[in-house]
Amino acid sequence: MSEWRDISTAPKDGTHFIGGQWIIEDGEPLFEQEVIWWSPSWGFAGGGYVQKPTLWMPLPSPPARTQGE
Repeated sequence: MSEWRDISTAPKDGTHFIGGQWIIEDGEPLFEQEVIWWSPSWGFAGGGYVQKPTLWMPLPSPPARTQGE
């Protein structure tokens, strides 16, 4: 699995990746993450939970296809 990287190094060519940020919710730290991309601002594939991403990592490779798929 890839390591989290600083958002300043994230691709800005429309590539989808996992973006994340730490927030405080009900006094507790919570790490939110979702699939995002840059085009020409942050786009969000999920519910837009990550408003100001500070970290990113590449998406994992898809699983191998099995017979019948």
